[in-house]
Amino acid sequence: MPPRLTSIGLSRSVSNLLKNNTDIQNFGSLMLVRHGLTDWNKKTLWTGRKNIPISEEGKEQARILAEKLKGNFFPHIAYTTPLIRARTTCDIILKIMDCDIPIYEDERMLEQDVGSLTGTFKTEESKIIVKGPFTRPGPRDPNCENLIGAPNEHGAESRYDVEIRTNDFYEKLLKPELIDGKNIVVCAHSNSIKGLIKNITFLTGITIGNTEAIKLLFKSDEKGEFVFSEMIFMSRPGTEIQSLNFQSLIQDRHLGK
Repeated sequence: MPPRLTSIGLSRSVSNLLKNNTDIQNFGSLMLVRHGLTDWNKKTLWTGRKNIPISEEGKEQARILAEKLKGNFFPHIAYTTPLIRARTTCDIILKIMDCDIPIYEDERMLEQDVGSLTGTFKTEESKIIVKGPFTRPGPRDPNCENLIGAPNEHGAESRYDVEIRTNDFYEKLLKPELIDGKNIVVCAHSNSIKGLIKNITFLTGITIGNTEAIKLLFKSDEKGEFVFSEMIFMSRPGTEIQSLNFQSLIQDRHLGK
């Protein structure tokens, strides 16, 4: 059984930051946004790493989301991926929010590579293949340099490898900035966002629609450690902002309730 990916201990540099920022009000928050709709999304095709742009409908989705976030979230820094659908979504949102902040592209938040399934219709069979379980043979790269997982017969990346690289992104980059009080927006993809959420919250099975925005809050626990506190769905269609505190749910799962 593979080890749990989110590390329990903090690195020395992160620990030092935490000592200097013990006030929960000073911790940053993390906004995760999936890119706007593409023509391939609408046709229910596997997109993977194919560089498909967002459609006009997707651009309008991004504009609507930006108006919802405007005045409710004030990011200091933005991350996206090299794929144009994520970058365009990020650009539209920040422009409407009037946020003149740095934007960085990071490959660790790329969508899961689905190999030869790219461009094919999503079927129940192909969903099973993409979800796994399958892992690459041999030792894993501790430096996370080999981002592509390996090959089942379709050359698809494993979900576990997606979790490894998104965890690396969180632990080495996001966590120190959040502890330092930075509000961060990440515009990325469905499966990379799911991997990131699993690493931070241990929760799975979350559905993330196009331009879905999920805000994560953090606090100090009773031991003074920086931990996840709350998840807020900012943009569920037809609903008001929904705030769900998952701490009791996680505890119930451990207790077998």
